[in-house]
Amino acid sequence: MERKRRAGLAVAMGLFWSCFFCYDARGATPRLLTLHIEGQPLDGALLEFARQTGIQVLFFSRLAEGRRSPPLNGTYTLEAAMAALLSESDLKYRVINARTIEIIPAPPAAPGRRSGRLFGKVDAINCT
Repeated sequence: MERKRRAGLAVAMGLFWSCFFCYDARGATPRLLTLHIEGQPLDGALLEFARQTGIQVLFFSRLAEGRRSPPLNGTYTLEAAMAALLSESDLKYRVINARTIEIIPAPPAAPGRRSGRLFGKVDAINCT
């Protein structure tokens, strides 16, 4: 229990420290982020993202529970990095300001819209 509490505190501290902007002073040119993040539980990957970029990442811990992120090694824009980090989850992000992003659940599919592997196969059947 103590180990879990310390890990949670470390995650919280890391996520709230930021010192770099994601965009230049005019806000027009995306800054490139060089990242070296191992594939790991999503909360750890987001902590490492915050540590390496200085961008504050806000999320409820329950959103990250049981989710993993793939490794990221290379140079990314913020959009590409977050898309990759969240690719194995049903989560999205939104930019709050130049130094802060928030992790949020993806909105549910619109009523009447079928999606997913099963529906894609069923919809492709020609019934004439």
